[in-house]
Amino acid sequence: MSTSFTIRPAVPQDAAAINALNREIADEPNNNVLWGAGEYTRTVEDERLIIEERAAAENSTTLIAVSADNKVVGLLACYGGKRQAMRHTAGIGIHVQKDWRDKGVGTALMNAVVDWARTNPVIHRLELDVFTDNARAVHVYENVGFVAEGIKRHMYRKEDGFKDVLMMAMVFLR
Repeated sequence: MSTSFTIRPAVPQDAAAINALNREIADEPNNNVLWGAGEYTRTVEDERLIIEERAAAENSTTLIAVSADNKVVGLLACYGGKRQAMRHTAGIGIHVQKDWRDKGVGTALMNAVVDWARTNPVIHRLELDVFTDNARAVHVYENVGFVAEGIKRHMYRKEDGFKDVLMMAMVFLR
């Protein structure tokens, strides 16, 4: 398997591949995402509409990592606030296909969204939540400039019990 990949904005034609990736990751044991096995219920049409909505918004984007053989191997969803008071803040969700972890995909997606946010006149703050025991992800987020802001204790219940969540953010001073 080649480890070559590119990062680009998602387009509506990527909806089926994104949906398949999301389902695959949701069904992984101890997956470090909010979905568990069988809980991912979005349809391909739902994915297409989400891609279109984010592309049309000034403060949102969907980025994907695509392998040399044209498979979607990573996804970063960046969704900005809809109300005036929160338009400047965008949340991030990211995941990478199991075989592509530890190959720079997550870091490349994070660097791409930070670059996008730095040049976006609306975005002032990026934020994310990460399970406190996901050391690999925390390391990536710190390396691209995110700062820990606090912990939500017992925020989620997963197969291995209650999980604490670390809140992290990056603020752009212009």
